[in-house]
Amino acid sequence: MHHSKSLEFRAELIVLLVMADEKIGKCEKQVIENIAQEIYKDEPDRARVLFETIHEFHEKIIEHNGLDYSDLITKIRNDIRKTPRFAHKINISQLDRFRECIDSEEDKIFHDRIIEFLSSLKKESMSGKL
Repeated sequence: MHHSKSLEFRAELIVLLVMADEKIGKCEKQVIENIAQEIYKDEPDRARVLFETIHEFHEKIIEHNGLDYSDLITKIRNDIRKTPRFAHKINISQLDRFRECIDSEEDKIFHDRIIEFLSSLKKESMSGKL
């Protein structure tokens, strides 16, 4: 049985990183595809659904359609509080790959802060402090 909440959580994490420079360009698409294939290596349909869900969340934020960046951060934090096992789904090395897609130093700093936030969220959750 597949859990859509888990897939949505993974999509939220990825969108959080993609939004560091606000676009899904060719580089980001390749990183997303690679990550989706790694996560769902034996389930190409789930990998495709993850890819599509990421794009849906990204569009909602870009178009200011019921989701913004701060909502996404709050949602990720709340999802981990409600479902602590989601913290295990935060794969920092995978998420950090988006850094190679960023050109501006300012956006790289923002990316690094997001990675730090997710790392501390994962540590807090796994230590039971969340």
